[in-house]
Amino acid sequence: MPKTKKRILDAARTLFNEYGFSQVTIRMIALELDMSSGNLNYHFKKREDILEALYFEMVAVFDQRVEGVGASPITLETVKKDVGESLERMIAYRFFWTDLYYLLRRHPNIKKHFFKAAEARKKGYEF
Repeated sequence: MPKTKKRILDAARTLFNEYGFSQVTIRMIALELDMSSGNLNYHFKKREDILEALYFEMVAVFDQRVEGVGASPITLETVKKDVGESLERMIAYRFFWTDLYYLLRRHPNIKKHFFKAAEARKKGYEF
């Protein structure tokens, strides 16, 4: 991922976590990065594009973790590590969890993927 897009996503995630997704504007993100709104719009056309990029970034990390389930023996230590990493990731993307109902209602692509991924993860954890 290009450096500028990564900076935008990091700044947006920080602002979304602090103020909530619905309270953050493209202009606020641009000001945080000391760039023009037009420059930010070159990389992400709208705030929802940033949201989707952050959602799929978060999902990729969860997917990697789930794929690793069963690769090593299940011990108290591995469960502790897995739970700790899950909590860290949830905190890093807490805006998504605090605004979950709103985001799933307003963003059909995310809603569709979220429920499909949830079913797949249940099967992985049942293993």
